[in-house]
Amino acid sequence: MTPRPIGRFSLHAPPGSGICGCMPEPDKQNERRTCLNEVARKAIPALLLFLFGAAVAVGSGCSEGSGLADLVDRVGRRVFRKKESRTHRRKEKLYGIQPYIYSFTPTAGPITGGTVLEIHGLDFLNVPRVEIGFTSVVPIDGNTTCFRVVTESHPAGIADIVIYNANNRTAIMRAAFLFYDGTPPAPIITAVDPRQIPWGFGVRVSINGLGFREDAKVYFNDVESNDVFVESCTRVKARTPFAGTGSVEIRLVNPDNGCASVTTMFEYKDWSSQWMDGSVLARRQYRYAEDTAAGLLVAFGGYEKGYSTGYGDVNMTWTFDGSQYMRDVDFSDEPSPSRFEFAFASEPGGGVLLFGGFGDGGDLADTWTYSTGVWQQEAPAGSPTPRAYCSAAFDSVNGKTILFGGSHGFKFLSDTWSWDGSSWQRVATGSAPSPRRRFALAADEVSGGVVLFGGETASGHSRETWVFDGADWTLAANTGPSPRVGAALAFDNNTGKVLLFGGAGYTATFSDTWLYDTATATWAKAAPAISPSARLDAAIAADHARGRVVLHGGFRREGYGVVFENDTWEWDGSNWINVTPQLGP
Repeated sequence: MTPRPIGRFSLHAPPGSGICGCMPEPDKQNERRTCLNEVARKAIPALLLFLFGAAVAVGSGCSEGSGLADLVDRVGRRVFRKKESRTHRRKEKLYGIQPYIYSFTPTAGPITGGTVLEIHGLDFLNVPRVEIGFTSVVPIDGNTTCFRVVTESHPAGIADIVIYNANNRTAIMRAAFLFYDGTPPAPIITAVDPRQIPWGFGVRVSINGLGFREDAKVYFNDVESNDVFVESCTRVKARTPFAGTGSVEIRLVNPDNGCASVTTMFEYKDWSSQWMDGSVLARRQYRYAEDTAAGLLVAFGGYEKGYSTGYGDVNMTWTFDGSQYMRDVDFSDEPSPSRFEFAFASEPGGGVLLFGGFGDGGDLADTWTYSTGVWQQEAPAGSPTPRAYCSAAFDSVNGKTILFGGSHGFKFLSDTWSWDGSSWQRVATGSAPSPRRRFALAADEVSGGVVLFGGETASGHSRETWVFDGADWTLAANTGPSPRVGAALAFDNNTGKVLLFGGAGYTATFSDTWLYDTATATWAKAAPAISPSARLDAAIAADHARGRVVLHGGFRREGYGVVFENDTWEWDGSNWINVTPQLGP
């Protein structure tokens, strides 16, 4: 008998093995039944040997097309499909996340090449190459959110930037980099989007054209915008300042004083507040904190998907009183530049503290405070180094705001700082979590200090729980929620425990709720009747005045893109309640 091929192997038993051997010629139904019984009784050892690559012989009594041969064929194919599926999941875990480009600098360089480009974004995993126009280059260094490449010689003109992850998933920024011959060309403005906006709102406007350089300034009727983001050589986004109604001149000035202006492409309209529909401002990677002096939650910054203007970081301030959001109308004093992934927490004496983040194409190191509607930039004698993807929490027992870690460019950080209301002090700890970013941090209002969970480390996503008591760090647990980044963490007054929601692993975004008991150093998974959808990088804060924890926004991955959330939820100690108002950030 000729062995029947199964995958790459054949199955053929020697004479006398007892498996379907020396059978009479019954009808097909009896033959099938007999073969199946023999398989169940005797074929399993042969199949195990097959899985290890052995060529095992199985009897001569079953002809091709009989029940045994068909069954074994199906089993063999299923084994290979499962093996391929496991391999695919392993690759997905390592390489499968879609990369994104946020920004890069500079936006132009000579045709001879040699320009060092620093590219910032998200989920750059084992990037083997980057295409800049017609050329392909290899990164010289970097990590999952930032890396550098050097341009090669290229014809004059505008080039796309394409980043390839190791599985060829790509991030593309169209019409991004300008190769010039000789001197950089003067800028040209070709379009403004939107063409009309409400006169007093501070909307981000997209300016399209050519020759825009990093550090360009934008003026609206000679009033400089305090929030300008140069996305590429062809796109700039600028926040509108206060002005009257009517046509507005937009003027863009490059660092080399090259200038472009238009007077007929843009105007202010006296519209109603309906412009501020919450769907305009769905966002992620921003922050919530409680202004205890005013009894309000404060929301600031982040990365939004805006009306007509696409994606970008913002510097808007909102307050939430438990029933509605209010836009801080006087935004002339808001922190600039706009930013996301900064440290944001309550501070001693009431009010809110902001430090650093990513904005204007790089990591920031400025300190701001906000109280009862007023922003103020502080000038402490010393402060943490520039960083993004860091977190802070207010230790009310010890009266300090604690900041930890984050990253600066390619380097993960593990330093601890405290803010006393007027100055920063670095805390010299005996031990500390390994350098990391995108972790969650919240106060321990029972015994004092702060609790840290998860984050991204050099060895991957973490599930560690660390506790800082005001002087030193202690590893409290390495169980509970699965390893993840971007989880939301806050202290729950109702239970006296630390609440965690969501976050994301390598291939999944979570919608689970957990409670951490600081007294026993244990996690317990909650089972609320209803929960927010799966998401990461949501904003969360404890509202002590109302005894609730409030969560808003965030995003989830869907296919090759992302979905921004714009709902507001409250945790009452046992359940989540959707309290999304009509108007919000």
